[in-house]
Amino acid sequence: MVSRPLLLVLCCVEYAAGASGNVYISKPTTVLGKLTTTSLVADAITAKGAAHIEGSISGVEVTTKRLTANTIEASVISSPTGTITVDRNLVLVQTSGAGGSSFLELDQTSWKEISIEHFDSEKAENEAKMWGAQLSHCQGKDGSTVLTPIDRFLGGRCNSGPGSNISRTFQNLPPHQYIRVSGKVHQIDQWRGEHSYVKIGDRIVWNHASPTTPNSKGLDICGAEAPETAMSIPVDVTQPHSSHSVSITFGATGDPNSNACSQSFGVDDIAIYLK
Repeated sequence: MVSRPLLLVLCCVEYAAGASGNVYISKPTTVLGKLTTTSLVADAITAKGAAHIEGSISGVEVTTKRLTANTIEASVISSPTGTITVDRNLVLVQTSGAGGSSFLELDQTSWKEISIEHFDSEKAENEAKMWGAQLSHCQGKDGSTVLTPIDRFLGGRCNSGPGSNISRTFQNLPPHQYIRVSGKVHQIDQWRGEHSYVKIGDRIVWNHASPTTPNSKGLDICGAEAPETAMSIPVDVTQPHSSHSVSITFGATGDPNSNACSQSFGVDDIAIYLK
């Protein structure tokens, strides 16, 4: 005899949460409507709508667009989009003994810090040389005073303009499979549709477009006498990588013959991690 999946159609009928008894399903089952029950034990169930379980849920395979439950027992929780959203507090309980681990511990390897540079210490000049760049700051225009520590960064007004870049090569990297690059990018003064970008090796892995019309109502906190296009744009990218060396580049598109004193970019808080 050939075993056929059981098709359970609940278009307009709901298994009420207050009903007595639980739902036990031993065959592959598809629910076309909404499933509501006190608890659910199943080998395989697919809910085309939402599944609401007031008690606990356990099963070999449960597929649904939205799941509500007090307790979920599962070896794997995955999403077809690659993203799992938890709408309330998430509590993880260790039930597998001292040798067990949380299902969230997908990768036991933590990120290893290779370099973190804020360009504010006594080593800032040497750090800037490693990037082949000049140091700049916004002191005075950003509300800081002579008593406030200067927040310095790479590039800046009259240093790094359109069509230029700031780059550094890291050598003798330990064995790894991934690289992570984070930092902050400043689009100083008046940009007109140019892009800021980040490259790992020869590949552009991040870019941020500026408005095509200059910002005339923003704050003038750095550079020339003009509102800034954007300051402290966050960068945080992860890419597969295994080479013993890597070049990291921060740059801007545009005409390299443009005046870097009226349109420039800066880079700050650069961090490199491997795992």
